[in-house]
Amino acid sequence: MGCFSPNHPLARKNVVTLKQLATEHFLLLEEGVISESLEAFHTQNLHSNIKMCIHDDYSILSMIEKGLVVSILPELVLRRVSSDVANIPISPPVTRTVGIVFII
Repeated sequence: MGCFSPNHPLARKNVVTLKQLATEHFLLLEEGVISESLEAFHTQNLHSNIKMCIHDDYSILSMIEKGLVVSILPELVLRRVSSDVANIPISPPVTRTVGIVFII
């Protein structure tokens, strides 16, 4: 999901594109989503305006709330937080594979 402050112009959209995200000040979540996000931009021959990569999703959400940056965060993270952030679907979707190992 694309994440924006509620006052951001893209927060009023039903869907955002990676091209729209590429021009914004962007933070990447260091774990899991980073390679999928970068791959999605590269697949469309886009260069994102990445300001930094951060390990803590709550730090990213705080910066988004203040209107400093935008980001792509996993839906699983966004379901558990009560931040004042607009979560907008991305087209085409940025996905990741989550694996589970079970040892008997």
